[in-house]
Amino acid sequence: MPRKNYDGFDDLTVNSSPLKSNPTIDLYNYLLSVEDKLPLKSLAKSGVIASPELSSLVALYSVSGIKDSGNFFKKATDSNSIHADVWSKVVLKEVMIKELSNKWCDFNVEKIDVRLITRLKELSITAEGIKSVSEVLQSIGVILVYVPTVNSAKIDGMVGRTNTGRPYIAMTLRHNRLDNFWFSLLHEIGHLKYHFLLLDSPIVENLDEVSTNDMEIEANKFALTAFIPRRLWSRTSLKFGLQNNEKLFEVSNELGVHPSIVAGRLRRDKQDYRLYSDVISEFDTRTILFEGNK
Repeated sequence: MPRKNYDGFDDLTVNSSPLKSNPTIDLYNYLLSVEDKLPLKSLAKSGVIASPELSSLVALYSVSGIKDSGNFFKKATDSNSIHADVWSKVVLKEVMIKELSNKWCDFNVEKIDVRLITRLKELSITAEGIKSVSEVLQSIGVILVYVPTVNSAKIDGMVGRTNTGRPYIAMTLRHNRLDNFWFSLLHEIGHLKYHFLLLDSPIVENLDEVSTNDMEIEANKFALTAFIPRRLWSRTSLKFGLQNNEKLFEVSNELGVHPSIVAGRLRRDKQDYRLYSDVISEFDTRTILFEGNK
């Protein structure tokens, strides 16, 4: 059975050398070759693209910028990588809309300082504090967007620069816990602090993976120590004494952060994810950020 013609794109299949350099045609032909792995129906159902057809996905790429997409797709053959790239284009569209819809101050890495971390740490004391994070980052010129994963792709976030050079952070809230929210956010802020000039291409993150990449190790270290300096964590009684909720709340109060952050750090250090499950699961970040505004 012949393929359905998508708005004339099928008539543009590359047959001659002059057309091979057209990025839109190259992208379309590659998407066609991996069509069975593309989440077209779910993207259309969520309103991200106009219809479950390849031409609609190409249109999304055109809005988001397709200059580097062909290079990515030539390397991406597994479903998770392809879904990650599609998700990144949804992010870029949302970032572009937010950048054009607001006034922004100039950014420089020196703005990621003790004052910024203190402001964020103060927000972390209560669960509702995450609602104000976007505003705090906007005050230093950083765009923050929340974009759900595509087809359950294993993505936690993304960090990069727009075409105008403005830094942005995207978070999926795939793990909808407070401890994960703050670790993911601080990890991306760490990339901006230490690697801003290296972000010619965005970094798409799966923070469940153990990375040996120096940039990832540095961003992880920043995320772990920004709120709880190593000198304080190394001598906290919770690491060595009886572990119960009363002690957890006491230590969290001493450190000036939400108990779930301390619980998440302890679970990570001990590699025991049964610890403090009741504290960790008490708050849902998606509910706080979205349903609370309805």
